[in-house]
Amino acid sequence: MSEDRNAADDNSQSLEVKMMNLLKRLKDIRIAHSPLILLTREDLSQELQSLAHKAQDVSRKQQEWVNSLPMSLADLCGYQHPPLAATYKCSPMNSSHPYSLPRELRALRNDTCDKSDALRADIVRLQRDADSMMTGRVKRKLESFSVKWGTRSDQK
Repeated sequence: MSEDRNAADDNSQSLEVKMMNLLKRLKDIRIAHSPLILLTREDLSQELQSLAHKAQDVSRKQQEWVNSLPMSLADLCGYQHPPLAATYKCSPMNSSHPYSLPRELRALRNDTCDKSDALRADIVRLQRDADSMMTGRVKRKLESFSVKWGTRSDQK
């Protein structure tokens, strides 16, 4: 029986030492103004009670926050309702984007985009036609024409 008691004491002391080591490793999560002092079994017991009390406080605060959340969300929705209603009142439909352009401006923008695309296509076509016209023979004729008529206009 004394062997069982000695084994239990050894086991208890071993657990106590492991608990102290664990608490010392986790001392950085403690409040800054309360130093960690673990010298006796009472110190360890007080520290464990303090941790249990902190865990209960955190759990209670979390539950309070969860309980107050629906009311906070209702306040938020109530606060934003008038500006949102005024914003969406001016939109074409209550489900459309409130800051979209009016129908006439959208039509004008689409028409302008179509015409600018057509102009770009015409520019590309004209550049291609101009490049094809400027073959070697055409370039020589153009140069001789400009030399012939350019010198005559200089002589006058």
